[in-house]
Amino acid sequence: NKTIIVLYFKTNCQFCVDEISSIAENIEKINKTKLFLVSSENQDRITKFASYFKIDKHYFFSDKTGELKNELNVKSCPSIFIFSKEKELIKQFKGVVPIEKIVAEIPNE
Repeated sequence: NKTIIVLYFKTNCQFCVDEISSIAENIEKINKTKLFLVSSENQDRITKFASYFKIDKHYFFSDKTGELKNELNVKSCPSIFIFSKEKELIKQFKGVVPIEKIVAEIPNE
């Protein structure tokens, strides 16, 4: 029953590192949401990557089948998707986005 933020990333993408770093530094601004940081890479690589950030490693997930990537039609990384608590897509961003723009799209629930 929360707004959901999905950030699709690659571990070797500097833009993704920058985006995740910004989110980690401002995690309190999105603490009323469910955050999923997703990559099509294997879980071991993702877990190692997650250790570089001051963010709970339990936010990081592997889309090993690529099903989510296909469902969301991810063409570039990072890609950010914001879903309402009813699971309807509210906003999609491609590339690095200032945290303020992400926060502005989160419904006041």
